[in-house]
Amino acid sequence: MGVRVDASMIRSLQSAAEVAIFESWRKSLIDQNSGFGGMHSLRIMATNVLVPTLMCVRLLTTLSFQCFVSTYSLMVKERFGWSSEQLGYSLTFIGLCFSLVNMFAVPPLPRMASPSSLMVVALAALGLARFLFAIADNYIVFGLAQVTVAIGGGLLQTLLPSELSKHASPQHLGLVLGVCDSLKSFSGVIAPT
Repeated sequence: MGVRVDASMIRSLQSAAEVAIFESWRKSLIDQNSGFGGMHSLRIMATNVLVPTLMCVRLLTTLSFQCFVSTYSLMVKERFGWSSEQLGYSLTFIGLCFSLVNMFAVPPLPRMASPSSLMVVALAALGLARFLFAIADNYIVFGLAQVTVAIGGGLLQTLLPSELSKHASPQHLGLVLGVCDSLKSFSGVIAPT
């Protein structure tokens, strides 16, 4: 004498098992003492409104820069007819400008103005640089756009992690900076190549 099992019994057992698995997973994510305490830390981290805002700024600016980098070679080849060698020189110039900004402009600026106002200036410089790249029809405007993107990017890439470390709670600092760098890496994944 066997037990008859029909499809509805299997479905109800399967859905009960799925609910139990989901509930244990959800509880482990919320429980700060479990191995998945990161979700609890992210929830606490979000209590300071400035931290998620700065992370969104990091994601959007890095995504914007990745999109710029992926289309830069096409733009200069089409607009100016540059060879790969000239493109390399141009990227070297931008990298040199980034380095000079980080060496000479970034260290004294926080003493002259607040970091939040400097970040606004950096974002405005990046927006101006994108505009200048769009309208650049000669080398003077194009060179000015390169310097402007180096100033804005150099300031922002230095100030954002600094501001995040100031506003994150000490016990969540590693998580905040890790998520910040993950967002930077993630923007490289989703940007066009």
